Amino acid sequence: MSKVTYAELKSLVATRKPMLLNKVGFEERSIATIDLVHDIPWPKILTLASTDRSKKAEKNLSSLMQALHKRGNSFELVGELDQHEPLETQRVMAASLSSVLERWTGGELWIDFTALRREELLILVRVLLDRCTKEQLSRISGLYVSAKKMGDWLSGDVVDIRSVVGYPGEISPAQSTTLIALMGFEANRARAIIEAYEPSRVMLGMPAPSGSISQHLYDRNAKVLSRVSEDYGPLISSSFVFSANDPVQAISDLSSIVDGCGEDNVVLAPLHTKISTIAAGVVSHSKPKVQICYAAVEDYNEEAYSQAGEDVYLIPFSFLSS
Repeated sequence: MSKVTYAELKSLVATRKPMLLNKVGFEERSIATIDLVHDIPWPKILTLASTDRSKKAEKNLSSLMQALHKRGNSFELVGELDQHEPLETQRVMAASLSSVLERWTGGELWIDFTALRREELLILVRVLLDRCTKEQLSRISGLYVSAKKMGDWLSGDVVDIRSVVGYPGEISPAQSTTLIALMGFEANRARAIIEAYEPSRVMLGMPAPSGSISQHLYDRNAKVLSRVSEDYGPLISSSFVFSANDPVQAISDLSSIVDGCGEDNVVLAPLHTKISTIAAGVVSHSKPKVQICYAAVEDYNEEAYSQAGEDVYLIPFSFLSS
């Protein structure tokens, strides 16, 4: 994994000529890697969008398509994801990836997952693991645009708690349940998941300062974890640390935590970075007993969700098959 500036990303794309698959959403971060300001020379751009996209997301998509068309870039919308229908999302994601693989005759494929919702990202990880060969995964990389600032609030009321398609776990009513939450900045989602599953114990995790995106985000994360710990008192059995910016280390961290749960049902709630969410998907895939859950929300703070940072994470996906 490497952390590169936009100038470095431009140089890498010019040299390696990868095809890009991304999702355009309401955040400016969703189009940062193909923004014309940086003039990044992608040879082909294939994109996803939401079926019920907001006005901001539609504006981002329309403006980008028009600008790239004028510039002569190859750009195509290959799939639309319905955030209210997980099974349909899985179908479209699988069909979209198959379409991408048919056009991918050689070279590299880079997937910008910045704007994918965690549920969509987990479904993508499962589809990649199920559909791609080890050799193909060795030529696929992920892109994630860093955030230098997050909004005071990120999401509204939780409207549904569900297991993620492809990660049902092996849940037995005869066993007690351990909920492992990778805490982020949304206490509302963590509380809703705890209330829905009524676990016997809860383990709350967050990155150490060295494994966080920034010190500011670490401090904010610590405050959210502390509030949730106070809310549920004795139910919180322990806390732990995991890497938020290194997926291979995060896989090791989470695997150790899961292995310590004995015969309990294990429910994993990835509420932190998209990078650690990928790690959660890999762990559940390798340990089928682990169920991954998702808390769907009514709305997002589109006006001030985040501000793009100055760097982009480039993550070789070869580790998915290791």
